[in-house]
Amino acid sequence: MKELVVKALSEHFPNGATAKQLLQFFAEAWDRHIKRENLSPQLSRLMQAGLLERRGRVWSVVKDNEALTDNSESAS
Repeated sequence: MKELVVKALSEHFPNGATAKQLLQFFAEAWDRHIKRENLSPQLSRLMQAGLLERRGRVWSVVKDNEALTDNSESAS
């Protein structure tokens, strides 16, 4: 799921997205129905790992993060 989050934010939401927008995108674009209570801890873990940042309700990929692809692969 962590890989899905990073991929969605980096490829489809360059300005970030709320958790609700991510869930809707996963369902509509990738036919992946994920519960909010399963997504939230993953978002927090990705933020703790330095891969995501949060501004208000909007999550986005940390810019200029060289470890982004390496960490997202090993984080799932």
